[in-house]
Amino acid sequence: MTPTSVTSAPSSTVVVEDSDRRFIYGQRVVPVTSGEPFSVDLAPVDNPDLSFFVNGSISGTADPSVLPAGVTLSEDGVLSGTLESSTPLRDQIWVHVTTPYHPGDGLSERILLSVAPAEDDGGLSFTGGTTEDHAVQLLAQAGKAFSHTFQASGGPVDEPVRYSIVRPDGQPFPASDIGASFPAGITLDPTTGVLSGTDTQAAHYTFAVVATSGEQTATQYVDLRTAPAPAVGALVTVTRPGDLREQRTWTIQPDGSVETTWFPNGPQHDIERTTGGRPTVPQGGTLRIAAAPVDAFGNITVPLDGDWDGRTPDTVTSDVASDVVERAGWNADVTFPHASTHTLTVTSQGVSTTFPVTVVPSAGTTGTGTGTTGSLAFTGADTTGPIAWGLGLLASGVALLTLRARRRRA
Repeated sequence: MTPTSVTSAPSSTVVVEDSDRRFIYGQRVVPVTSGEPFSVDLAPVDNPDLSFFVNGSISGTADPSVLPAGVTLSEDGVLSGTLESSTPLRDQIWVHVTTPYHPGDGLSERILLSVAPAEDDGGLSFTGGTTEDHAVQLLAQAGKAFSHTFQASGGPVDEPVRYSIVRPDGQPFPASDIGASFPAGITLDPTTGVLSGTDTQAAHYTFAVVATSGEQTATQYVDLRTAPAPAVGALVTVTRPGDLREQRTWTIQPDGSVETTWFPNGPQHDIERTTGGRPTVPQGGTLRIAAAPVDAFGNITVPLDGDWDGRTPDTVTSDVASDVVERAGWNADVTFPHASTHTLTVTSQGVSTTFPVTVVPSAGTTGTGTGTTGSLAFTGADTTGPIAWGLGLLASGVALLTLRARRRRA
């Protein structure tokens, strides 16, 4: 847009309290390589009026002695120098920026220096991934073929290189960890260093690849993230609000298959789990519904630590027009005035799952309810936040993630 200048009327003097002068905007990790010069500009903006200093606390005056030997911070915010892997580092390094309005102390940021060892040119070595903090980042997708080649160099000329997978602590992966700490379906060719295969479980794996040639070894650390495939339907959990004893839950897959879980002797006893079943509620009763989009392999396709709207139904509709659908926190409550078989359709993030519900006549009633073609729906975002979603699932007894707990331990 065209720049516009506006001059406001004079106001009264603004008094800045001491408690308002300091704003901590986080923590920054500065990765450096042992023995190699580095330079990082820490200035948030290019402004000659900003002045920087360093000390060992969130406030106070300049104390450059907290910097490791060989490292300096310029007045305009450039952190530079050369570090050796053996150089002792301090955790409490704070960089402060001041302005003419806050000459004593303004913005603060904690700095962590992460030193990776230099590549060993005299022997077998990998390029990158020499520490867990500097691991090689790999990305796969559930259901899609994946391939990555690990290649070490510099070993003995007359010795072949062999590759193996180990845990980050250097210990071998036990067979019980395959599918949990290491992806099932993906293998490493020990002679070529090719990691390939197809993983169907969306998860984050950390491991190390060890190259061996003669008596020399080299290690490369790896972070492998398998992302979900595109969503194909909604994973739906149905519970009865207030069911504190049995905590019966029906988990409905996109294909309509159902798994029923409950505590027949109360929540302090063993849980029962059966394949099949149908959500059932007495006439006039209510069922609580939660949903999340999933891919063809059952992976939830929205982040588990964000986008809470992705795990609540966008809409819930019924083929019985008298059914009442209301939002309950991050869930939906459906009340059934008439007894009959009702068909519900739950939509989450653009994908849907349809399933039947049995509404049992109340004692002394003969109404069966007619399957009219009307529907009710709710839409929009709720402002109660993620806490309400979590409490709702806890009250339900079995959350969305319970379905995956048996398959996923990573």
